[in-house]
Amino acid sequence: MLLATHRYIITSELMGNSKFTHEALQPVAQVSFTPSIVGASTKAPFSNLSEMLAMAKKGPESVTVGVVLGSTSHFMFSLIEDAAKVKFRFVDYEGTVARTAGLLKDEVMLSDVNVLTAQKEIKAGAINGLAISTAERETVTPQIPTLKEQGLDIVYGLPRGVMAPLGTPAATVKFWDEAFAKAAKDPAVIAALQGAGSMVRYLDAAAYGEFLDQDYAEHKRLAQKN
Repeated sequence: MLLATHRYIITSELMGNSKFTHEALQPVAQVSFTPSIVGASTKAPFSNLSEMLAMAKKGPESVTVGVVLGSTSHFMFSLIEDAAKVKFRFVDYEGTVARTAGLLKDEVMLSDVNVLTAQKEIKAGAINGLAISTAERETVTPQIPTLKEQGLDIVYGLPRGVMAPLGTPAATVKFWDEAFAKAAKDPAVIAALQGAGSMVRYLDAAAYGEFLDQDYAEHKRLAQKN
């Protein structure tokens, strides 16, 4: 049995919505990564990240952010708060669709949007893309600068991976790890992920386990701070 997962296995436990975290499972491989984009309402009183942060520093909680409290959309902006030394006012929504609709209706100034939504809505003039959370600019959204190039050392999004029950034989883990490693090099798989607004980010079982441990520690730090 294999389980597809992403950061919810960490955030759910930290928020008290789950009684277990990644430590209850055996890492097999990380497969892909879906970046986050800082989307802004076209009616927000700023046009870029620098102006937004200046406003947030001048008036704590003056910048409203649509999130699902306790989810990655929340932690994404908690990282920005932590790095930029600002304080946002979070507005809780029931799910991604609702918070994206809130941004499009100008109920909030900011929200986390994925690449496909950003491409569509920016082209339509419905939102502005202030930053993308990748290490380098993405070819599908080359006009959107990274957080890193704007002074915030943040790379964040949804790293998706595969896990198995604890106690799964090492030979079985190795078999599936090698299968995902092979798939990560397949042009058809790469194209399919790019078409879905994601990218291949393969890590083997050992590296994925180390990443999950570090990721849990960072999310726990943020959760305790907030």
